[in-house]
Amino acid sequence: MSLPPATPAAVREKALAWLKLGHVEFSGPSLRYCTRPDGPTEKYILERLLHHFESGRAVYRKGKDGTTILFPEAVMHLNLELPLAVDCDIYACINLDRRILTISTLHGHTTTPLPR
Repeated sequence: MSLPPATPAAVREKALAWLKLGHVEFSGPSLRYCTRPDGPTEKYILERLLHHFESGRAVYRKGKDGTTILFPEAVMHLNLELPLAVDCDIYACINLDRRILTISTLHGHTTTPLPR
């Protein structure tokens, strides 16, 4: 399996800056995931995102059918480790739009489809 292309450094830096400034929103599936009784809190997800970006872990661009895409450049996919969860990681899809870092998808999984 070939790896999807990495998110450009400039996009990662912008995402980190917006995350630090609190220019973040949860939408759709990510909001529902964080409001489940057994789900992580938004605050916890933001802490893990910050750690992920600051530690230089992998952030990719990946198409829905497994193919890599170049547009839009600001859509990022990553796996967040959750130290408090013993059975899964979180797969996140985030994008930069309207000067906001939007976390649009979160779901747990027991396998890791993208390398960290």
